[in-house]
Amino acid sequence: MHSSGWRALVRRVVLPIIAVVLFALGLAACSGAGTEPAPPPGHVPNSGAPPPETSPEAGEAPPNRGQAPSDPGQARTGSSPESGPQPPSTETAPSASDRPAQVTSVVDGDTVEVLRSDGTSRTVRILGIDSPETSECWGSDSSEFARRTLTGASVRLAADPTQQDTDTYGRSLRYVLVDGSSYSILAAEAGAARSYVHDAPVQQHSAIAAAERSAQATGTGLWGPPCNGSTQTRESGSTPLSPEPPPEPAAPDVPDVPSPEPVAPPPGTPETPEPSVPTEDCAEGYSPCLPPPPPDLDCDQVEGPITVTGSDPHGLDGDDDGTACE
Repeated sequence: MHSSGWRALVRRVVLPIIAVVLFALGLAACSGAGTEPAPPPGHVPNSGAPPPETSPEAGEAPPNRGQAPSDPGQARTGSSPESGPQPPSTETAPSASDRPAQVTSVVDGDTVEVLRSDGTSRTVRILGIDSPETSECWGSDSSEFARRTLTGASVRLAADPTQQDTDTYGRSLRYVLVDGSSYSILAAEAGAARSYVHDAPVQQHSAIAAAERSAQATGTGLWGPPCNGSTQTRESGSTPLSPEPPPEPAAPDVPDVPSPEPVAPPPGTPETPEPSVPTEDCAEGYSPCLPPPPPDLDCDQVEGPITVTGSDPHGLDGDDDGTACE
């Protein structure tokens, strides 16, 4: 083929093919300029903006970002949501809301006066126990046990979430913790108080009842003599009450002996005169005796007849026959 023929072939076939290829490459380059390659898995672009929050997977709790815990116990104890709130102790551990106090006086075996750390005074009815009244058997002993254990002591006051804050008398309902021990358990163990349930058992009821059973088994305190567990039937104290005196023995049967007849005086014996009535108590001239005036007496005020032997100062003998009030 002549050179002119080749040139004509290049112009007609090869050049158009090259032009099409170049055009296609140009289009591909233009379309790829506005996109970026996909980042590898886990890559975080360093743009300075915080990463977007991701939605929690199904069944996963959302993160707690600054929200208050829904359980007050979690806020007090600092427990995490995963571990759950811890149940309050049923023994002697105080809660975070407890405050220290000093016992200033003992009212009776289950009631004390305290001075709290903020300077306020409160009357505290101790939870979970009931002591005898001071007029009942073992009442004075129960109060004495409380005085020995609590007077002047530094204590902690613990509330019970199962009970009210105060009773109908305005007394605070609290456990009293002395040296880390609950006074309610100590008093029940010493027989100075009974376990007590009002409406609902306190959280320490099981421990208090166990201490009470121990005192019962050993006859300690009010469970021994003289009370023997019955405080309502005796008056007080550990001093044994005086027993009732035994009944007096019945007198032996004695046969009836007739009384002797009075002996008449022998004839001619003068009769013993009646003792005279002092004149200062009798008006002159009356028999039997009448009191002197004043006041003036009438016949309806005396028991007649009256013998008038004198001046008749009451004027009873109206007909002057010597006999008045006939």
